[in-house]
Amino acid sequence: MKQVRFGIVGCGAAAAHHAVACREISDKVKLVAAYDANEKRAKILAKTHGMEPCESYQSLLARNDADAVIVALPHYLHSEVTIAACEAGKHVLCEKPMAPTLEECDAMIGAAKKNGVKFMIAENHRFLPAHVLIHDYVSRGMIGRVHNSRKI
Repeated sequence: MKQVRFGIVGCGAAAAHHAVACREISDKVKLVAAYDANEKRAKILAKTHGMEPCESYQSLLARNDADAVIVALPHYLHSEVTIAACEAGKHVLCEKPMAPTLEECDAMIGAAKKNGVKFMIAENHRFLPAHVLIHDYVSRGMIGRVHNSRKI
């Protein structure tokens, strides 16, 4: 498998977690570029993880050395950047939640399909040891019947 080269758009706490995770699988993933509206934050993340800071997310998407993008922005910005990344031919890993509206979610999925790129939402909590253990307990019936008591 060839190494996938990622850019990161949005350089806050979630991006830092992704960057650390990417370094742990550096034989499969290489971080190449970072952008954040806060230029200082982008430069810090880029320097810490061996990336180049970019002046705009559009300039990051235009790079030939980025195969994919991690979208780690506030959720109301996910749709705009994800669609632009798909249109630039980049695969996308987008932080949760996907987007504020169903229409934006549909547009993001449509852009990925139209441009033949992979699109994934980072539902990383599914793999936390505590959550895996809870799933195991529920699956084995160890805590009784699970139901939602809230009136819908």
